[in-house]
Amino acid sequence: MTNSKITKVKRVTHPVDESVVISFLCFLIKMVLVIFVSIPLTVVIVLVSPVFIILKYMLLVLRNPVSSASTLCKPLQYLNAHEAQYLYQDQKDLAVFHSILILDSSINIESIREVVTSRIVENENNEGVLLYPRFSQKIVFTSVGPAWLKQQSFDIKNHIYSGPAMSSEKDLLHYISTLLTQSLSFNIPLWEVIVIVDYGDDHDVILICRVHQCLTDGAALVKLLSHSLADNSSGGITKKPNFAGTNFGFNLLRGLFVGTLTAINWLWWSKSESNICAKTFKKNTNHSKCSLHETKLHKNKETVINISQKAGKNNSYKKRMNEKLSKNTLQWSDSIAVNDILRIKQISRTSFNDIILSALTGALRKSLQKFGQTKIRDIKVNVSVDLRKNKNLQDQCLKPRVSLVPVVVPLSCEGAVPRIWEVQKRMGIMKGSCDSVMGYGLSCLLPQSIAGCLQKRLQSRALLHFSSISVPTHPISLGGSRLKAVFAINPTASALNVTVVTYFGRVYVTVTIKRSIPRAAKLASTILRNFDNQVNIGVKNIFIL
Repeated sequence: MTNSKITKVKRVTHPVDESVVISFLCFLIKMVLVIFVSIPLTVVIVLVSPVFIILKYMLLVLRNPVSSASTLCKPLQYLNAHEAQYLYQDQKDLAVFHSILILDSSINIESIREVVTSRIVENENNEGVLLYPRFSQKIVFTSVGPAWLKQQSFDIKNHIYSGPAMSSEKDLLHYISTLLTQSLSFNIPLWEVIVIVDYGDDHDVILICRVHQCLTDGAALVKLLSHSLADNSSGGITKKPNFAGTNFGFNLLRGLFVGTLTAINWLWWSKSESNICAKTFKKNTNHSKCSLHETKLHKNKETVINISQKAGKNNSYKKRMNEKLSKNTLQWSDSIAVNDILRIKQISRTSFNDIILSALTGALRKSLQKFGQTKIRDIKVNVSVDLRKNKNLQDQCLKPRVSLVPVVVPLSCEGAVPRIWEVQKRMGIMKGSCDSVMGYGLSCLLPQSIAGCLQKRLQSRALLHFSSISVPTHPISLGGSRLKAVFAINPTASALNVTVVTYFGRVYVTVTIKRSIPRAAKLASTILRNFDNQVNIGVKNIFIL
């Protein structure tokens, strides 16, 4: 007989059949809190904010009147608070977005430099004005605040250069995981492309693009790739507007009434969930021979290195030890077809991203159960929401306009189909609220340093960071070279980070896990494997209904 408790089976209720009384009571409670708590606090903040802004600039002028006056006279483009918050994070590597482009072997580094220079760095409109000036501008810190300044001695070779030679996917993943902990130099524009040639059996070319988030974000980089950088530009192709961008102005108005209450809920009432996986795997480590062996290697690594040197395996062992001691572990997969997701979408009448998030929730549930977690509860996930309206691409659209929204996902829900229903319901509530613009609005109103602390606090309180990026469905070529695959990694302080990219009929999933979680590499591979299984289960179950 086992001592495990038998979980009571609950009846599944479709969201349409749920009681309206509970929703009405929750609405009344929320209205009372808005009227008596949120609105008074908002009025106080609106009245006090101009005073603090005036005092701030007066102190700057009094401290250094000469430099302040000369700075104000310069024609500089200053960063707004939302952009500057990424410059004030404790860990500078948390603000670098990574995208990995896999091209066929018909392109070299000189051709890549020519394409990027002509189509991005020096691309001008009909009036002779640069379309993307930030790619040739660096950050300067003035007494008024950080600003963009054109670099006089711009050299494309400082931004596009060759990387180390490697042939296996394991070596590539290890190299990218080390890049995740490296910041960019502020002496030059905040972007770079590392070119790796002769990769794999097909001798592909790998482009590792690293861009600081104060310059742009992942969603804007996709627009840049499909509109300007690619040979077959998709400028005439229209995309469905983002829900957050369409209602941006209205949600900002709503945020004046409920914004304070939402901020209090995010920062004080919600608890940190980043230690759920750590507790799970620490408890399971005592029963795992693999974990005991890894711990033994950590304690006796100097002795083992000496033994491996005698055996002629010093270089390979050091690489394995560096991988174990790095801050992140990275795994990716491209085994899921977009058509499988579309089949579930057509029958369940659910959005594409809701199905992806539901499958990811089920994969994380199965992974925690496999490693010994018995009490599964719902968790908080930070979802990246694009606030753009998908208009024509220009420098204004390249500015970071992605907001983080915490959403509680039904990790405790066991069935695949009921989980899709519940995720659809909770995401619908989020889309109907003003939460998508709250993070952006607060970062614009608050001082830059406080906005950076708020961003970090919001990220660290969620266990998982989820973002989904859609690349045009048609094949893309760059300098005559066909784009075969696209992977992306969003910077975050959360323990788990999942970035999904859809391109040309495939779903490219990247999982990044902090090394502070025991057996992180095993967890990452398990999540990817269970993610594939959840999609297959969803396809089978959805046709049975």
